[in-house]
Amino acid sequence: MQFGNELIKFHAFVIKKLCVDLIIGMDFLIIFNANIDVKPQYLSLETFGRRTSIRLDDQSRRPLLPLHARHATIVPPHST
Repeated sequence: MQFGNELIKFHAFVIKKLCVDLIIGMDFLIIFNANIDVKPQYLSLETFGRRTSIRLDDQSRRPLLPLHARHATIVPPHST
């Protein structure tokens, strides 16, 4: 995966027709010592001893519409 100017290698599952570009799990966040700065919407990762940051906000996807699930959905850990 290209992250800023860095090429990051990791194992991932590819899911067709996902409603978002990427779902990042805790294992990924821990491996790359991730920091998420919520208000300015930045994600930074540590690779090869360097920290790289990218902005997460995508203006082309605005306006965002809030959605609410009608029924609760539980996804158990380690499920496929």
